[in-house]
Amino acid sequence: MPLRLLADENFPASSVALLRQQRMDVKYIAEIFPAYADIDVLALAVEEQRVLLTFDSDFGTLVFFHGRQPPPAIVYFRFELLSATEPAEVFLHLLENTTIELDGMMNVVTRPLVRKSPFPPPSRS
Repeated sequence: MPLRLLADENFPASSVALLRQQRMDVKYIAEIFPAYADIDVLALAVEEQRVLLTFDSDFGTLVFFHGRQPPPAIVYFRFELLSATEPAEVFLHLLENTTIELDGMMNVVTRPLVRKSPFPPPSRS
C-alpha cells in the first residue's frame, strides 16, 4: 500500500509541495480544512489511514494521555526550521534510511535524533 500522508496546518506548504513532487499522496489540512481542531485532524488521519506530519505536540497528548485512537503513525517535528522545505527533506532522508517507523509509532524528530514510542494498546471500553 502506498504511503499516505496528512500534513497538519503548521507543516510548511513548500514541504508539502516537495513531498508531492516525490509522488507522495499528501493531503494538507491548510488546503482542505483550515483551522480544523487537532482532534478533528487526528480523526481524519485515522479515518483515511494516513501518517500524520506535524509540528504540534498536542497529537501525542491526545493519543497517549487522552486515549484517542492513533493514526498509522505520527511524525512530530521538534526543531526550528532552517528552510520551508527542510521538514520534507528530513522526512525523505529518514524514509530512505529507515530511521522512522510508520506502523503504530509516534516518531519525535529532533536534530539529530528520532525518538520512537509505540502507541498504547486500544482501551477496552
